[in-house]
Amino acid sequence: MTLPSDNVRHFAITSELDLRVAVTSVFRLPMLGDADPADRSTIATIVSELGSNILKYARRGCVELVRTDSSDAAVVEVRAFDRGPGIADVDLAMSDHASTGGTLGLGLPGVRRLADRFEITSRRGEGTSVVAAKQIVGRPVPSNAARATDTRIIVPGAARRADGGCAEAVFDTVSRVRPAPGQSVCGDRALAMEIDGGVLCAVVDGAGHGLAAHQVATVLTSTLRMDATANLQRLMERLHDAARGSVGAVAGLAFIDPAARTVRYVGVGNPRIHRSGHGNWSGFAGDGLLGERLGHPVEQSASFEPGDVLLMSTDGLRELPARDYLDRSRGTGIAAIGDALMAGVAKPHDDVGCLLVAWSA
Repeated sequence: MTLPSDNVRHFAITSELDLRVAVTSVFRLPMLGDADPADRSTIATIVSELGSNILKYARRGCVELVRTDSSDAAVVEVRAFDRGPGIADVDLAMSDHASTGGTLGLGLPGVRRLADRFEITSRRGEGTSVVAAKQIVGRPVPSNAARATDTRIIVPGAARRADGGCAEAVFDTVSRVRPAPGQSVCGDRALAMEIDGGVLCAVVDGAGHGLAAHQVATVLTSTLRMDATANLQRLMERLHDAARGSVGAVAGLAFIDPAARTVRYVGVGNPRIHRSGHGNWSGFAGDGLLGERLGHPVEQSASFEPGDVLLMSTDGLRELPARDYLDRSRGTGIAAIGDALMAGVAKPHDDVGCLLVAWSA
């Protein structure tokens, strides 16, 4: 298949100037004309990370952007190629915080989190190729539509067995997000991902409604995926920096540590967190607005055991009814609980986002 010329763009990467030109050009490419501004920013970040790796390890190479369209979606692939020394241990290079060049080593793992699809091939003495694909949305989401995501996260060797050994910890996660009536995009986000032997959980709420709130929420979600760490205070500071110059946002961050059987939480603004199960617990968020004033968020900790369920939400859910419903319905599947919360507890005139995480007993 021959792609239209506007759907392919090639950048030679031989210097820092080449890389700056490539990153800047992403925002003006015709192939991304119908992409959400936050998606363009994500693609530019991917180009920057992959191009930086080329310069650092191979000194020269190329980055290509290729767009393919179907009846209901458009996908942009960022393809990076070099003929450098190759990667001795790809698995190690893809692990969080690994370093082969004196840096934090967040580039490739961060790109993998940003991308919807990620592939890497490397051979010693022959070079490395990376493909990071991102789906862009050309049509706005209908204002009455809710986005639902159900995912199972397995953390190997993180849970203690009765005999003192280790077993995998299994977590079922459900996120539900819905824009306010009359809005085509949503300023609330919710996500969960495996990181550092546990599960990082987050809810983000851009200030107000509409495109400006959606943009900052998307930037902060990308920051979470790029800079994911179990150090919640440091991660909140990174979100604060990423939100500067925007309308601002609030956020809640939690880390479930299955080895310690705990959940740690830091919140700024008005996000909510509630654990239901072996005794109920609710955390609190400190005052502040990310991008303007961070304040002094306090990290809290509570036990988290197999069979427990965690609920995190923006203020789009009515707090006390949501807690009560979860406590009464904990034996129900969390997908059904999430749907019921969105249908019966969500405020009718606000963006809303919530995340449920259940540790499978």
